[in-house]
Amino acid sequence: MLKHAYLIMAHTNFNQLGKLIELLDYKQNDIYIHIDKKSKFNEEELKSHAKISNIYFVKRVKVTWGSFSQIQAELNLLSEATTKNYDYYHLLSGIDMPIKKITEIQNFFEQNNGKIFLHFRGNKEYKEVIDRVKYYYICTDFRKKKGLEKVIKYIFFHSFLAVQKLFRVNRIKNINEKIRTGANWFSITNDLAQYVVKNKEKIIKQYKMTFCADEVFLQTIVFNNEKFRKKLYYNNFDDNYISILRKIEWRNYKPYTWKIQDYDYLMEQKDYLFARKIDEKIDKDLVEKIYKKLKENKINKY
Repeated sequence: MLKHAYLIMAHTNFNQLGKLIELLDYKQNDIYIHIDKKSKFNEEELKSHAKISNIYFVKRVKVTWGSFSQIQAELNLLSEATTKNYDYYHLLSGIDMPIKKITEIQNFFEQNNGKIFLHFRGNKEYKEVIDRVKYYYICTDFRKKKGLEKVIKYIFFHSFLAVQKLFRVNRIKNINEKIRTGANWFSITNDLAQYVVKNKEKIIKQYKMTFCADEVFLQTIVFNNEKFRKKLYYNNFDDNYISILRKIEWRNYKPYTWKIQDYDYLMEQKDYLFARKIDEKIDKDLVEKIYKKLKENKINKY
């Protein structure tokens, strides 16, 4: 039986996170959790939701959307989990939920052992994505600020970027890689996880002070490595979330948050194991209904 490490990034909705832990709790699974350093939570309360799996909390960082802190949180999770050599590492957010029984999820990976599940937004380079990694970014947290502080950080963010464009800064000009992008969520094999951790310092140097590069660094590694590229479960590079087994929809230019009226639609999905985004603050009924359905069907053999 394959061993799995579930890597969860969370900053809120800890009641929902507890339910997610319970649904992942299984004899072949361990759960690693990164909680945003800005958040307050009860570690023992979260641990109490797991009766079988080991729960590990990794070194926390203050996560800001778009900043390198998101990559750092992922590296912290992978660095901790790879010390135990799991067969698979699954990155989830605290507002993801399974839509299949844990036994079905386990069986799927048994049948597809060795495949890498990574999403690509097309097989080409996008100018806006190249710009995310060729320039240096400061004050990326201006969107979360208010009043004068937001104005000042906004000015610094755009002014610093404009000066770099004027002087044709290109921090990746000597990097012989094709830049690719996609969703940051993944299910990857031990050899890829170990490769990422082994090259952690290189990743930090290349992507520190970039913008939204958590959607770039792993896709770029895999695309430029023939060994890993050949292991992709879905290699059409056509922006299909089947590639990561997560049911995600975009509406009005942002990820749609599923509602209770979507329950039957989600649970009938044959090609997906997880769904995002599901938020108890928006629709608690959907969280409860999925939880109760999967909990009552959850079978553990010790």
